[in-house]
Amino acid sequence: MNSSNLSLQISANRGFVFIFMISLFALASSLILDLAFDVKPCRLCAIQRLFFIVLAFASCAGIFIQEKFLILGLIALFSAACIAVSLYHLVVQLGIVSDPCSIGIPKDMQGLKDALFNKQASCSKITLVAGIPLSVWSLLFSLACLIISGKILIAHRRNTQTD
Repeated sequence: MNSSNLSLQISANRGFVFIFMISLFALASSLILDLAFDVKPCRLCAIQRLFFIVLAFASCAGIFIQEKFLILGLIALFSAACIAVSLYHLVVQLGIVSDPCSIGIPKDMQGLKDALFNKQASCSKITLVAGIPLSVWSLLFSLACLIISGKILIAHRRNTQTD
């Protein structure tokens, strides 16, 4: 194994650690909001959580397996998908697009009961953390994972082209 390949393996492992930490932070933050502050996730928030769970497991597995760049490609793919869901979530929250995730004004008593006692939250209520909507936080975390994995994949491609 030459020194540039070893250097690339080390940077891939560092990338996996950063992606794991970002994913774990995103998951822990959303669970703390849910359990400690009773901010229930909507359907789109739950989908984004699933993406971060996959990113955490994939990054953890990437440290220990030989095919690091295949895992980085999968991480880039799941990060891009999470970005797409986060953008859609933000558009729904801003009211540009209507989604079943957003709840309108109840028109009858049954609609009011459903809205009050529904366990899932609505996208029509935008929860802010540090003045930023949660969907934007998810977007930023996903974008960071995509940038980290993309940067290492580009370096790997350049390294294989020069060999």
